[in-house]
Amino acid sequence: MAAARLAALAEQLTGDIASDTIAGLQDRIEDVEDEQERTERRLASTREELEEASRGIIGMPRNWVAEVVSGFGWFALYLTVLVSWWNGQTVGKRMMGIPVVRLDGGAITWWVAFERVGGYAAGFATGLLGFAQVFWDANRQGIHDRIVGTVVIMDGAAKVADWESAL
Repeated sequence: MAAARLAALAEQLTGDIASDTIAGLQDRIEDVEDEQERTERRLASTREELEEASRGIIGMPRNWVAEVVSGFGWFALYLTVLVSWWNGQTVGKRMMGIPVVRLDGGAITWWVAFERVGGYAAGFATGLLGFAQVFWDANRQGIHDRIVGTVVIMDGAAKVADWESAL
């Protein structure tokens, strides 16, 4: 009889302990879910603040610099590829009939075209003075042309033997 009572008591306690454990785990799960919701709300709020800051006055210079660098990268790729592949011409130069040639008569390689693009960066760095240089330079070369020894010519134009008289 005592054994039967002990077994019944053990069975009752096992059920009570299991239900207490399950209830405790369910409470813990609810606490974790609440914490997750609070964290997600803070994350959404932080994202909104970050987005707002990137649109504001503080974010404007950063965005502007990123745009300029990206644009100059595409510009550099365009000029390097087309000038080297199309014998010194881009789409606009081809339409106008004005190729870029090297002063030493060599071919415009991709490296020369890339260096010439670096000259464009130098022209911007001098406050556009490097581009204005064409107005007083004897060969009408901007800084981008002087850096790599190139000049823009007109297709079919007669060669000028005495360039000083042509000015």
